[in-house]
Amino acid sequence: MGNILLDQETRTDEPNLELVRRAGWTVGEAHGQYCVAWRGRSEEVVLVWQKGTWEQLTGSGQWQDVE
Repeated sequence: MGNILLDQETRTDEPNLELVRRAGWTVGEAHGQYCVAWRGRSEEVVLVWQKGTWEQLTGSGQWQDVE
């Protein structure tokens, strides 16, 4: 029998947009490892998916990873 990996372990390379949504942000645009998201009318962030987590590149809001 082969090894069975958890779904989370096999997909750390793929950006997880659900983490952004769970943190209260609306995903506006997602392309590759980048994501633009907003919350309310005044907060907008650009995120990059690195090493299985989202990191803020720039924006007018304060991103916090929910993990």
